[in-house]
Amino acid sequence: MNTEFAQLQHLTWPATRLGEAVEVLAARRRLVTKPDGKIPALPALHQVDNSEISHWLEIAALHLGFEVEAVQATYGEIDLLVRGAHPALLRLPPAGKDEEPVFLLLLKTSWRRATVIGPDHQLHHITPQVLQAALCAPQHEPYMTQMAGLLAAAGVAAPRPQALQALAQELVTREGSMTTSTSYGWLLRPLPHAPLRALARYERLLPQLLTILGFLFGWQLLLALSWLFIGRGALQGYFDWGWFQAWMLAMITASIFQLFAFDYQGRFSSSVGRVFKATFLYGAMQLDVDELRHQGAGQYLARVMQAGKLETTLLARGINAAIYFFMLTMAGLFLGFGAGGWLHAALLVGWTLLLVVVGWRYLRLGATWVDTYRDLTNALVEQMVGHRTRLIQENPEEWHTAEDQALHKYLQLTARLNRIETLVESFLPQGWLIIGLLGIIQPLMTATAAPARLALSVGGILFAFQAYTALTRKFSNLLGASLAWDQVQPLLQAASRSIDAQDFRLTDEDEQPLIKAANLTFRYPSRATPVLQGCSLQIHKGERLLLEGPSGGGKSTLAALLSGFYVPDAGMLLLMGLDQRTLGAQSWRQRVVSVPQFQENHVITESLAFNLLMGRRWPPTPADLAEAETICRELGLGDLLDEMPEGLHQLIGDSGWQMSHGERSRLFIARALLQKPDLMILDESFGALDPENLQIAMHCVLKRASTVLVIAHP
Repeated sequence: MNTEFAQLQHLTWPATRLGEAVEVLAARRRLVTKPDGKIPALPALHQVDNSEISHWLEIAALHLGFEVEAVQATYGEIDLLVRGAHPALLRLPPAGKDEEPVFLLLLKTSWRRATVIGPDHQLHHITPQVLQAALCAPQHEPYMTQMAGLLAAAGVAAPRPQALQALAQELVTREGSMTTSTSYGWLLRPLPHAPLRALARYERLLPQLLTILGFLFGWQLLLALSWLFIGRGALQGYFDWGWFQAWMLAMITASIFQLFAFDYQGRFSSSVGRVFKATFLYGAMQLDVDELRHQGAGQYLARVMQAGKLETTLLARGINAAIYFFMLTMAGLFLGFGAGGWLHAALLVGWTLLLVVVGWRYLRLGATWVDTYRDLTNALVEQMVGHRTRLIQENPEEWHTAEDQALHKYLQLTARLNRIETLVESFLPQGWLIIGLLGIIQPLMTATAAPARLALSVGGILFAFQAYTALTRKFSNLLGASLAWDQVQPLLQAASRSIDAQDFRLTDEDEQPLIKAANLTFRYPSRATPVLQGCSLQIHKGERLLLEGPSGGGKSTLAALLSGFYVPDAGMLLLMGLDQRTLGAQSWRQRVVSVPQFQENHVITESLAFNLLMGRRWPPTPADLAEAETICRELGLGDLLDEMPEGLHQLIGDSGWQMSHGERSRLFIARALLQKPDLMILDESFGALDPENLQIAMHCVLKRASTVLVIAHP
């Protein structure tokens, strides 16, 4: 048993308690949103591989209301895994060949210590170096044993274990083993559609926000003190080195507080950005295609542009706006305790309300402007896509009639917005400066106020002027964020759709049909008559079926129903005896994979490997890449791989390597085969292949797919 493992042995969880360990770790980080959820039975994990553990953990997490992500770290990434992956379930290297797999619950890590949860459910602290050494033990052990033997043979006293660790690390680095996969773990995190409070708690947004406000309050307070120190001397008519030194100390300390506030603001922005990205991406993946099918490519483009604008504007400008409103609050306190009293502070409140009213008017007008802008974007993209059709079929004299009218409306709205924006930027800050100074004329002229109170009033006026100037200059950005929020509502609504939990094991009886459909009926929302009505069939494991029929007969619709893309309006559809609601949409689509028609399938502008393995884990393992290359060569794509300079890592798509129609068809088939489905549906996937490649592709499909349904024209 290695030394590092011995130090952690009392903190490890055996595989037999893995279910308990997951619940304890999730409960400690308050990730459990389904307290009554029951995780599936734990399978025998003595000799099981990491992929089966990952599958069980994913399902167990869904039952409890969170998600897990499998991470595989190379030797060079161990430090990042230890210090950045938490909360996490880490699989430690076994102490011996026949030892049961053990796990460590990593709750959090700082630069000095790592906090883990032991089998006694108590928190324990260890150094990150000990944990890192335990994870690297399989790579270090041979070198350490060899060096210990050499030193013993040379009669040298055994060095400290830390020295042997350092030498072993240097030897591993020199051997070029930094990219060797060594450690496996699973990150625990809330689901993207989890309540906002759960996401904020996981990212620790509230402590970060309170820290920012604390530094901001200290910054503003020190600025107030600096004004008090310098103003006292200036208004009394003589120079005092003591007050000057106090002013210098207050200004230097205020600068330090400001730096810390901005530093934590950047961290806070990163945390909020992670929440936005995860939510938007999940929402995009959950969108119902039929709900948005009536929208054109331009509307999709406009929505994507607004989503990006929302994130950048809200993070970069929204937090600054909150800071400036905080400055206005502090300025009001300065004015209230200053020479003008609370009446002076009331003037500031009234001027701020005027800013809010003008902003609301600007917002309403801007909503109309954004709708017009989105319509222009949609029209432009659609006309670019159909430019050749317009050249042939549309009268050139009528090309720009509608465009000119829409552009005229857009320019009118832009001019009105610019006038309001100019008025806001020029009038509101300067107007406040005049009103604020008028508020202290009487005590200033009569000399009835103390110098310190006058200094506070002047400081409050200038703070408010600075805040108004910054707010009005960012007016258009804040408007853009507010309006973009409306545009991304479909993404946010889609992100609220939950993921159904699924069963870990399915019924696998030979007499049980793989697919059983009875009296299926389906109608598209835009059609009055059903596309399918009274459709019944059974598909058993190992069958190879051919479905023929005329165009528009409902073949592709049936394929979409069987693959779980659509839900039937009536009838019964079962997979291995379970319906989609019981099994879960995600699990259904993993077991029944469809290769849609060519016009509904796409090549992503990414590497060939990404396009092949996008239905599996990413980043891939060497075994995944090897399997992808093998299937490609079996499908007759070997010459293509040999031509590509970077092989599987070659960029393809519109901005990369151009593939022919037939090559894309075989890529789509390979993508489906790599998901290893129980049922594979090929919807006219062989139509673009010549007879020779058709035979090659069919042989590969029949060899690798257990059950196949081929859809074709008669």
